[in-house]
Amino acid sequence: MQLIRLLGKSDRTMAWQVADPRSGQELLLVLPRVQPADAAALEHWQQAVRQASRLNHPQLAAVVEHGVQDGWPFVAYDPRDCATLAERNSTKGLPGAEAAGMAAQALQGLAFAHEAGVAHHDLQPYLLLLSDSGQVRVAGLAVAAEIALRMGSTGNAGNSGNTGTTGTTGTTGNAGHATAAPAFDSMTLSSHRQAAERDVLALGLLLHGVLAGSGALGDADLGRVIQRLPPCSGTSGRDIVRLPWSTAHPIAEPLRAIVNRATDRQQRMRYLNARTLLRALEGWLQTDAASDGGPLALLADKLRAAGVLPSSPGAAARAARLAMMERARTNDLADVVLEDFALSFELLRLVNTAQVRGALVAGSGPVLTVRRAIAMLGLNGVRRAALALREWPGPLHEAGAQQLQSLVDRSKRAGRVAMALRPPGYDGEVVYLVTLLQNLGRLVVHYHFADEAQQIRRLMQAAPPAREGEPDEPGMNEEAAAYAVLGTD
Repeated sequence: MQLIRLLGKSDRTMAWQVADPRSGQELLLVLPRVQPADAAALEHWQQAVRQASRLNHPQLAAVVEHGVQDGWPFVAYDPRDCATLAERNSTKGLPGAEAAGMAAQALQGLAFAHEAGVAHHDLQPYLLLLSDSGQVRVAGLAVAAEIALRMGSTGNAGNSGNTGTTGTTGTTGNAGHATAAPAFDSMTLSSHRQAAERDVLALGLLLHGVLAGSGALGDADLGRVIQRLPPCSGTSGRDIVRLPWSTAHPIAEPLRAIVNRATDRQQRMRYLNARTLLRALEGWLQTDAASDGGPLALLADKLRAAGVLPSSPGAAARAARLAMMERARTNDLADVVLEDFALSFELLRLVNTAQVRGALVAGSGPVLTVRRAIAMLGLNGVRRAALALREWPGPLHEAGAQQLQSLVDRSKRAGRVAMALRPPGYDGEVVYLVTLLQNLGRLVVHYHFADEAQQIRRLMQAAPPAREGEPDEPGMNEEAAAYAVLGTD
């Protein structure tokens, strides 16, 4: 092969554009920066690359050839008339949606590889291939595997014993779609998990550079940047990477929160799993595009299947009480209904639909009290609404049900405090319901996205200081944590 030009290099890998005289086409040649130390190291490299070359995914560059020439191992890829990200990127960076879409495609390929037991080890801008149609493919999988093993496999990726907020990367999930998913012992699993975490951190740094228009910390080698980040595996880095406020293209706050979390100085706050970062980016992209997808569309599907909220515990007893209250006053009925968030919200929804309001309260404002809703729907309407609710706790597992009940209890306390503090002349039930509705978003997330709600809570928690005498490490505020997990508020 004839070398044409150097496309990029780091401390671990280098990439060349080459001409292949046999096929008459140009290829992308990726090599480790250091030759394997001995025959055993070379065999380790060849085994890792063979495993990576068997993976088949639209976002992974196909391997044309791999081998050894004059002691130098190499992997050749067909670039398919693609340019590298390093060539495409400029000092102005890319608009948010374009950058996030590019990163999401790369994450799809990385997630597939991670689940098949393969890590990249040196994700760099010159190893991302971009076509004119917008397709992104990742090249260089496992090329730096032997160097990573020699350097301790992960650099500053994380602590293998810390599952953080996103769980761990394993060999399940989509691994069954790969050609080969190896069996790992516990040590190899730990090493692979750390390498996968490092890949996700590198992707976050890459996305940071694309949005900012320049590499994080002024260094084009993402591996060196990782070594300069605050320590989590014994390294001494103290630099912090956050998106600047002044950029050529405006950056939406949800996207800023996602990218800053990906490169956060606290390892526990970062995405430790490619799928989790991918979900956050896709959630924001779909919400930003106001399309029919994203977390809001998923929520709409779940609302149809499981309702807004499940009926509170004791629903059967309340239904029996309602059946015995034929002649009870509306206020007494309202007191029973208000014990159940789901039933209260359902009655308000029913009476405020266009059909009911058009027939019964044409020309008036919205119905704001359960008392008025009961008067409009009648006792039979209340019973039908109660019977239509999902029983507690719906599809939630035990831990999720406990968290939801805890939030319900806090919301009720907030409602009672609001009633006690309301100015003279304000209707107590209206104040109570408005206070409950202020927590509706949190309640819905805890019911329909229980795992994501747990991630949000963890991101909001403070952490012990890194050194004695220093203040606690702060967590994210609630909105930023929701952006970072769901891609929406």
